[in-house]
Amino acid sequence: MPTDLSLYQEAGVNAKTAASYDWLLESLYVVTRSTCAPEPGARRSTS
Repeated sequence: MPTDLSLYQEAGVNAKTAASYDWLLESLYVVTRSTCAPEPGARRSTS
């Protein structure tokens, strides 16, 4: 996750927006995983 955060900072996105975006990505991943076969290298939830 530190790598993701540094990417957000480089893009000039504030921490709150970055957290919301990360939550959105996780939500989309969970929905995709429940309806499709997971892709190689897909993000995995750590929670």
